[in-house]
Amino acid sequence: MEKKLSVRQIGYVGIMLFGIFFGAGNLIFPVNMGQMAGGNVWWATLGFILTGVGLPILGIIALGVTDSSGAFEISSNVGKSFAYVFTILISFIMGPLLAIPRLAATSFQIGISPFLSSRYQQMGLIGFILVFFVVIFLLSYNRGRLLEYIGKFLTPLFLVLLAIIVVMSIVKPMGSPHFYHPMGEYAHSPLLSGFVEGYNTLDGAGSIAFGIVVVETVRGLGVKSPKQLAISIGKAGLIGGLMMAVVYVLLSYMGATSLGQFRPSANGGIALVQIATHYFGGYGNILLSLIVIVACLKTAIAMSSAFADTMSDIFPKFKYLPVLIFAVVMSALLATMGLTEMIRFVMPVLMIVYPFSICLILISLIKPLLRRPRIVYQMTTWWIAIPAILSGITTIPELAHAPVFSWLFKLNHILPMAQYGMGWVLFALVGLAIGLILSVKQAQKSFK
Repeated sequence: MEKKLSVRQIGYVGIMLFGIFFGAGNLIFPVNMGQMAGGNVWWATLGFILTGVGLPILGIIALGVTDSSGAFEISSNVGKSFAYVFTILISFIMGPLLAIPRLAATSFQIGISPFLSSRYQQMGLIGFILVFFVVIFLLSYNRGRLLEYIGKFLTPLFLVLLAIIVVMSIVKPMGSPHFYHPMGEYAHSPLLSGFVEGYNTLDGAGSIAFGIVVVETVRGLGVKSPKQLAISIGKAGLIGGLMMAVVYVLLSYMGATSLGQFRPSANGGIALVQIATHYFGGYGNILLSLIVIVACLKTAIAMSSAFADTMSDIFPKFKYLPVLIFAVVMSALLATMGLTEMIRFVMPVLMIVYPFSICLILISLIKPLLRRPRIVYQMTTWWIAIPAILSGITTIPELAHAPVFSWLFKLNHILPMAQYGMGWVLFALVGLAIGLILSVKQAQKSFK
C-alpha cells in the first residue's frame, strides 16, 4: 500500500516550506511596497502575490510533477552539460556565494549592530557570525530533523513574533490606506508594479535551488511513490503559498497604514524599525531584531542543507557532511569580509540564471502533456540565452559608458518589457512555440 502523508504531516511540511522561503528580504519588500502604493495597496499586493508567491510555489510543484529532486534533474531535460553549469551556478549563488552570507550579514546589521557602539562593531560582527554559523551547522547536520527544526519550531516562533507587530497595526492602525496617494508607477499601474516587485524577489530561482529540502523531507516521511510524492508536495506547496500570501497582505497593509505617522522610507527595513518603535518604543527594536534573526536563520539552515544535498548528489565523491562544512565556512568568511563587491559580481550572474529557472519551472508543469519534452526545453532555453545574458550585463551600470558594452545597453532597451527585467519573455514564448511544433512533428514521425 502506498504511503500517504497525514493532514498534520502535510501541514508541517507546508509550514516548513513557508519558513524556507520567507527570509528577511520577504519582510522588507511588501512593507516598502505598501508605503509606495498607498491607496492602491490591494492591487499592488495582488500583483506581488502572483509572482512573489506564484513562482516559488510553482517551482516546488514542478519538482513534484516531474518526480525531480532538484535543479539538476529538471535542467537535465535540456542536456547534461547545461544541467551541470546551471545547477552549480544557481546552487552557489543561492547558497554560500551570496544568499547565505547575505542572510548572516542582514541578521547582524538589523538584529545586533544597532545595540553596539562603533568601537565594538567589528568584534561584534565576528562573534555573531561565529555563533550564527555554528547554529546553522548543528541544525543542518541532521537533515532528517529539518522538518522539526524549521516546520515545528523556528517558523512558528517567527510567526508568533511577527504577529505581535502585525496585530497591533490592525488593532491600532496609524491611518487608513485609501487616504494616501500612491507614488511613482503605483499611481497608474499598481498591479503591474506589484507584479514586477514580486518577480524581483528572485524567489523563483530559489524554489528549484533548495526545493530539494522539501522533496527529501517528504521522502524521509516514507513517501516513495512518484504519484504520492507529487500530491504531497503539491498540497504542502498550496499551504505554504497561502501562508506567504496572507503574510504579504498583512505586511503591505501595515506599510500603507504607517503613512499616517511616517513619510515613505528609503526601504522597508527602515519602515519596519519606525513601525516597531512606534508601537513598542525601545522594546520594538528588540522584537524586530528577534524577528529578523529567526527569519534569516531558518532560511539559511535550509539553504545550507540544500547546497550540501545538491552537490553531494551530482558529485557522489563529495559526501553531505564535508560539503556542508565547506558551505558554512565559505559563507562565514564572506559574511565577515563584506558583501558589497561580491553582490556586484554575483547579481549579474543571477539575473542571467533567473530566466532559465522560470522557463524550466513552467515547462516542467506541462511536461506530462508533451510528447517530446526535451526539444521543448531545448528550444525555449536556447531562445532566451541572448536576452538573459543582456539582462545580466545591463545590471552593471559601469559598463553603460564603455564603448564595447554601450551598444548592448541600447539593444536591451529595445526589447519589450526589458525595463522590468523581463526582456526574455517574448523570446521564451517564441522558443516554446517552436519547441511545441517540433515536438509534435517528431512524435508524428516516430508514430509512422
